[in-house]
Amino acid sequence: IVSQVSNLTKKLSQVYKRKINVHTNENVLIGKINKESFNQLITIFLDNAYKYSQSEIDLFLISKNKYIEIKIKDYGPGIPEEDIDKIFTRFYRIDKARSRQSGGSGLGLSIAKELASKNQIDIQVNSKLGIGSEFILKVRKV
Repeated sequence: IVSQVSNLTKKLSQVYKRKINVHTNENVLIGKINKESFNQLITIFLDNAYKYSQSEIDLFLISKNKYIEIKIKDYGPGIPEEDIDKIFTRFYRIDKARSRQSGGSGLGLSIAKELASKNQIDIQVNSKLGIGSEFILKVRKV
C-alpha cells in the first residue's frame, strides 16, 4: 500500500499543482485491496481535499494491530456536524452553490462508500468547521 499510495499521490500532486504530503514510518504495508478500486477510492478523497481546501493535503499511513489506517486530511472549511451522516448519500451537497463552483456532481463520496464496502474498508469522518476534515480508511491487513 505504501508504494501504491506514494505513486498515486505523486501523480495527483502534479495534476493538482499542490503538495500532497505522505507521512508514514513503514516501508511496506500489505492490505486486502483491489488495486484499481483502491486507487479510485483514494483519488476520490484526495480530489475532495483538493476541491475544498487551498493548502497542502496530508495523508497518513499508520499500521494498527489488524488494519492499516489511511488518513486523508485537508485544511478547508470543514463539514457541519449535522451533515456528516449525509455526505455519503448520492447527490447530497452541503453547500449547493459552492459545489457547483467546484464542479462536483454529488456522487464522489457515494461511489467511495460503495468501493469501500466492496473491499471491506471502513470509513470514518472527523471534521471541524473552519479547521478542516479528515477521512480515515481502515484497510484490513493480509
